[in-house]
Amino acid sequence: MLAVNRVTSYFDASGGREHEFIIVAGYISTVRKWNKFDAEWRRVLGRAEFNVPYFHMKEFAHSVGVFEGWKGDEKRRRRFINCLVGLISKYALAGFACGIEKSIWNKIDNDYTLTESFGLPFALAGRDCVNKAHEWGEKLHNYKRNEILCVFESGDKGKGHLERVIGEAEKPGPHFVPKKPNEQTGESGNTPVQAADFAAWELLKATPKNDSPLQCHRITLQKLSKAVPVSWTQYKESDFIALCSLGGLARRKL
Repeated sequence: MLAVNRVTSYFDASGGREHEFIIVAGYISTVRKWNKFDAEWRRVLGRAEFNVPYFHMKEFAHSVGVFEGWKGDEKRRRRFINCLVGLISKYALAGFACGIEKSIWNKIDNDYTLTESFGLPFALAGRDCVNKAHEWGEKLHNYKRNEILCVFESGDKGKGHLERVIGEAEKPGPHFVPKKPNEQTGESGNTPVQAADFAAWELLKATPKNDSPLQCHRITLQKLSKAVPVSWTQYKESDFIALCSLGGLARRKL
């Protein structure tokens, strides 16, 4: 059956080799709303006071790359972030995220065949986000499965594993697109993925104190948490054990 895309969720990952956590996060909305979002996001980036070709949270946070020269300019930085949060609030319909702590993954992987089943924590976190998107679309808003498209940043490591586990879950896709412009290919960069990068980066920064009340976290994360309804979860050891049991993952031989 051909997919007739009506709603799309865009995801990006934060964390990786140098971090203890991997976070996959993003937003879902209708194709029509995303088109309007894209136009307005690009207009904000192109304003004279900002004038940047894309948004990448890591560059913004450290005032490097296209944000070189922004260091210490707190008024401009605050105006910029508030504009981006406002667009997410205006056009996204819901936000999803899944976090995995690598030490817990490794502990469970010693007993169960996690690596053989999912390959990398990214694939499991990505599958969890895809499941959230489909639950939101199919159960809450009566979209058909083939009307929901899930898109991931093309630079994330573990795309092959993600494609396999999404296929095994009998979900469409996933598709992959670049976050930043590429002069060689002529690709302009995907603005909803840039919004996903924003959420993933902020959630990664919150992971050391994820059990703390929201008011203890960064102001930006608090704003994102209130912009749209969100389902942000993190795998605990008990969740892994339940996953292995319900999924029939084999135990490793002692």
